[in-house]
Amino acid sequence: MIVDRSDISAVCDAARVDNVRIVFTNGCFDILHAGHVDYLARARAHGDMLVLGLNSDASVRRLKGPARPVNSERERAIVLDALRSVDMVVVFDEDTPLELIHEVRPDVLVKGGDYTEENVVGAEFVRSRGGEVALIPFVHDTSTTSILARATGGEEKRATVNRSAVDWFEIPTADFERAVRFYESVFDRPMQRMELPGAMEPIPMAVFPSEGDGATGALVHIKEHKPATAGPLLYLNANPDLAPVLARIEAAGGHIIMGKSELPNSFGHMAIFIDSEGNHMALHSMG
Repeated sequence: MIVDRSDISAVCDAARVDNVRIVFTNGCFDILHAGHVDYLARARAHGDMLVLGLNSDASVRRLKGPARPVNSERERAIVLDALRSVDMVVVFDEDTPLELIHEVRPDVLVKGGDYTEENVVGAEFVRSRGGEVALIPFVHDTSTTSILARATGGEEKRATVNRSAVDWFEIPTADFERAVRFYESVFDRPMQRMELPGAMEPIPMAVFPSEGDGATGALVHIKEHKPATAGPLLYLNANPDLAPVLARIEAAGGHIIMGKSELPNSFGHMAIFIDSEGNHMALHSMG
């Protein structure tokens, strides 16, 4: 059933009268694939009724760029509503589902296993009401981004990149916004644009807003660095283990070239990869 946002609170209240255990999850679900279907079936198994918060078209564009979504919110809602595992679909326009979670007041909040509870939007609210947070690992190695890459020749483009001589400083300065959009899609969270505090001149910066005990990381536009110049570099300040991050990057259509390689004279690890558009990118774990 596709439920109007203004009605969702009352509908869920009515279900609670009958002691229905409500499960909530959310996402863009732009091009439905096997990974989505499996994930939603396992989410539904945590209760009696699955409420799916669906990002609106405007929300998807802010998170993933002007080329998305491929399918409109109405089309996506109709397809999702046809699944046996989905009981209700409700569209939300915000960048995060926090307000919608407050309206649904689920007994179980479900997100993918590449998250940690500290990074799940709404986890604190759900637990404060005696609810649970469930993390479900993805078992199918596919994503909307990778499907689109294959359909548009993105796989072939990545294959032509010289992977034997990769310099992470090769990222063009003009690609800062593209890097922001890619990391927003990887982490499924919006980044806040700002300027690097205390810099002698304006330096673009983007951060993941603090959730729980701290921000996920900061993307800084490096203007000068020997032996080369330029490039946005993501610093992860609370995630010493790159494995789950690299898994997200690959799910978003990236190709890992080097991961978990220790940096000389530094604490942490560097990962170099090619994103879904064939561009070199890098991140540095500060853990």
